[in-house]
Amino acid sequence: MQGTGANGRSDASSFGVELVDRGRTAMHRTELSRPLSLAISDGVIEPADTVFDYGCGRGSDVNRLRELGIDASGWDPVHAPDNPKRNASAVNLGYVVNVIESSQERDATLADAWRLSSRLLVVSARLDWDVNPAQAMPCGDGLITSRGTFQKFFTQDELREWIQATLEVEADAAAPGVFYVFRTAEARELYLTRSVRRFRDARPTVTPALTLEKNRELFEPLLRFLASRGRPPVEGELPEAPAIIERLGSIARAVRLLGKAVGTETWEQVAIARQRELLVYVALGTFRRRPPLKALPADLQADVRAFFGSYSDATKLGRELLFSTGHQQAINDECAAATVGKLTPDSLYVHVSALRTLPVLLQVYEGCARTLLGDIPHATLVKLRRDKPKVSYLCYPDFDEVGHPTLTETFVASLRKLRTDHYDYRQRENPPVLHRKECFVSEEHPERSVFADLTQAEVEAGLLEDAADIGTLQRWQTRLAERGYEVVGHQLRRLP
Repeated sequence: MQGTGANGRSDASSFGVELVDRGRTAMHRTELSRPLSLAISDGVIEPADTVFDYGCGRGSDVNRLRELGIDASGWDPVHAPDNPKRNASAVNLGYVVNVIESSQERDATLADAWRLSSRLLVVSARLDWDVNPAQAMPCGDGLITSRGTFQKFFTQDELREWIQATLEVEADAAAPGVFYVFRTAEARELYLTRSVRRFRDARPTVTPALTLEKNRELFEPLLRFLASRGRPPVEGELPEAPAIIERLGSIARAVRLLGKAVGTETWEQVAIARQRELLVYVALGTFRRRPPLKALPADLQADVRAFFGSYSDATKLGRELLFSTGHQQAINDECAAATVGKLTPDSLYVHVSALRTLPVLLQVYEGCARTLLGDIPHATLVKLRRDKPKVSYLCYPDFDEVGHPTLTETFVASLRKLRTDHYDYRQRENPPVLHRKECFVSEEHPERSVFADLTQAEVEAGLLEDAADIGTLQRWQTRLAERGYEVVGHQLRRLP
């Protein structure tokens, strides 16, 4: 574990066990812990932030953060008890609460870490699917492990509910077992919008044919803005705007001139995509709890007004869209009509890279599941059930490299019950195996033709007949051996 509890050693004799040494849970690390690595990749911790690691263990995360140029410090009751607890813009409570036997002490520890945070608290804990009952014995509401340490294993839903009940603040799932708690609504919405924002790094240029070539230095940044946002800038968004207005009279006139010179298709397509993204965002906002307009970042407020007219109109559309996900027939119809993914009688399977090409209703359907689970870093395929409100994330780590990857883990969100589950296939001798990979990806996937060529070769060799008989690794290997073939990468070869 990353850190230890508020006290280094605790009396668990009331549970029928001897003193538990929490210090034994602290681990040596050579890389950043998963919660902090995730927070940096999500952009919620940046170089300018200060970070305090509450229950820092032996200080591995503090050292790694400092190497990244981040002002970091930590405190631990066993390994750094003399360090002061300090306020910071971001506080990490990494795998600490799960080693505390007392529920009251857990509450107090969470509240103390929250008190120190001015913007963000990252809370992580081990989940129930990590339990190995054969190597542990019950102790209070947790277990004593074979190493003599206490562990409280949460469910994903229990961890969220406990954080929210203790702090009386909404907690957002960043990943299974990892939650972000933001101090302000604006900071929270800034994070949530990143899951649907896909601004392009557009760098179109103003051609010499433009009639006002002498204003090129003004038109180029305006064109880049239009091509990335799909709308004209509002006051304060474009540094060059005052010069444009002074020289050309208004932003609107400059936009009209650009449209005549280079065409409007560049930003019109972006505008359509951005409107779809915002619709998904406001629909999921209703699922979480819709924030007031003033809680949204300023540029997002401008997007809403540009594409929907008003926040009220946008949220009305989003609410209707969210409610539509509760009609399973509508989900079924959209799955059947989808132009990407593999359709089966009960589900639509889609590669994660193709999620944004799905109809908006299915994007919201998947987004509700992601709200419960957070992002699954190693997810490869998303399974959208057509017959019941359930979404699964399937992990095939070797999807890109191996012709027939095996399933390692599945994360499931049951939307009717608001419950999450996890299934581990990593220790199974005969896990499920994947065929026809090109069916799951979009036409634009760079390796789609490679996947399709392998499938075609296997079809011609008669290897994919009776597909129900080759759904597991051992059966597939048997089929290959019986027919005298092997698959190396994405090449089908005859055995010597």
